[in-house]
Amino acid sequence: MKKTFFFILPFIFSFPAFCQEYENEEEVKLKRNDAIVINLLNNYWYNVEPPMKIMPVSLGIEIYTYQTLFKSDKTFNISLGIGISSHNVHNNSLPYDSLEVTYFKLIPPGYEYTKNKLSINYIDVPLEMDIVSKSDKRNRNFRFALGGKAGIMVSNYLKYVGEDFRTNSSKIVKFKEYRIDNIMWYRFGIYTRVSFARFGFVVNYYFTPIFEKNKGPNFIPLTYGLTFSLK
Repeated sequence: MKKTFFFILPFIFSFPAFCQEYENEEEVKLKRNDAIVINLLNNYWYNVEPPMKIMPVSLGIEIYTYQTLFKSDKTFNISLGIGISSHNVHNNSLPYDSLEVTYFKLIPPGYEYTKNKLSINYIDVPLEMDIVSKSDKRNRNFRFALGGKAGIMVSNYLKYVGEDFRTNSSKIVKFKEYRIDNIMWYRFGIYTRVSFARFGFVVNYYFTPIFEKNKGPNFIPLTYGLTFSLK
């Protein structure tokens, strides 16, 4: 994820400049809502059946930059974005394959571990409509945004830190397994973001399951958390 992040980041930050290349000065001045948006999220999956459990805290991050496509009287905007996201879910099970189908099996009892997560990283393209209130004396405003996004997976991996159940040992080990089979290579979802000034709350719901149909569990992602913007 780190290599992907640093490779893609310059393209994300140059997105607004690329879009404004042929705009005149007056058009650029109107587009003051362009921003880099950072979402700090807690990730959750629906349809997880016991005894598998999702941990209460599974942190992820999204970083997007937006370019305003349409603005009406500084109160209604339509914006297009691009960015990267890391979807991490901590749980008590490990993925295995049987007959080209992925299933999850509990980590054997009696072994302690501090981390066991499935991480999926995406390049996303969000499209949103937002309503912005008039600015107060300190140039702060209220914003309500509703949007949809499409994403393409760029990597996925499992990370485990704990006692080595594979060799029946209490020795602490760390390992990663890349390219978990049958994870969907794309995703579609909707989101809403409510904020005042630079800070707010965001919720994402995805229609696309984590795994391909009939090739893994029907886990449906939901993420929620804090959002802030850098203008």
